[in-house]
Amino acid sequence: EKEIIGSLSHVYDEDYATAVRWLADGRIQAEPLISVRIPLDRLVEDGLQRLATQAAETLKVLVKP
Repeated sequence: EKEIIGSLSHVYDEDYATAVRWLADGRIQAEPLISVRIPLDRLVEDGLQRLATQAAETLKVLVKP
């Protein structure tokens, strides 16, 4: 048996819906928000390590399946 614990930083449904709409409409661009792209099999070595050592410079880690 496995337990998965997650979190969501967006607690206001209206704000989240607005952000998604703005992304869909092209009013804001997601590309500049992505700090790094990593493959799933490198998540711990590259992604989590980067968050631990470069948190101030890392906004979004995009994990590719």
